[in-house]
Amino acid sequence: MRRIVAIYKLTALSRKEIEAMLNLEIQETQVYKEIKEEGREKGREEGQLEMATLVAKDLLKTAMPVEEIARITRLPVAEVLRIQNEETQKGN
Repeated sequence: MRRIVAIYKLTALSRKEIEAMLNLEIQETQVYKEIKEEGREKGREEGQLEMATLVAKDLLKTAMPVEEIARITRLPVAEVLRIQNEETQKGN
């Protein structure tokens, strides 16, 4: 029960409040470093997906075959088709 209360209380506190309560710098903890790296990795993945989507949109304008666009962008064919459909509907 104490554990649940402690976890609930920690989620409601700011970083500064937790640092003061535990008398430590959160940025020095392993969990902080792991969370930060996970955030960076997620950001990289999202950036790569966004770039692939933009490239696919540009290539679709050239009438290149969908399968070729999927190969170049490394997006699934279904995703390229979804983008194509989305762009077609925007044009209407």
